Amino acid sequence: MIAIALTRLQHDFNFTYLDAPGLSLFLYLVSAAGQPIMGKLSKRYVRSKRLFMAELTIVSLASILASISPNYLFLLVCRALQAMGSSSGMSMIRTFISEGQGRAIAIL
Repeated sequence: MIAIALTRLQHDFNFTYLDAPGLSLFLYLVSAAGQPIMGKLSKRYVRSKRLFMAELTIVSLASILASISPNYLFLLVCRALQAMGSSSGMSMIRTFISEGQGRAIAIL
C-alpha cells in the first residue's frame, strides 16, 4: 500500500527518488530478519494468544504513529516495528493453516 503514497511522502519529507524505495526495502529486510526470531519466540511461548495480541497491538500502534510521522527516520522506525510485529503472525499462519494460507494472510 505504501507504493501509492511514495510520491506524496517524497514531497512531504523532502527525500530523493533513491530514498523512496527504502521504505519498502526496509520493511522487507526487517521482516526477513524478524521472522526467524519471532518464530523462535512464538515456539518458546507455545504460540500464545497473548504474544499474538501483543504483536497485533505493536503493528496497530506503529501504523498509527507512521501516519503522523514528523520525519523520514521516524517513519523508518515505524516501518521496522510493523515488520517485527507482523513476523510471528506469519509464522503462526504457516504452521497452523495448511489450506488457504493466502486468504489467512490477507485477512491478517
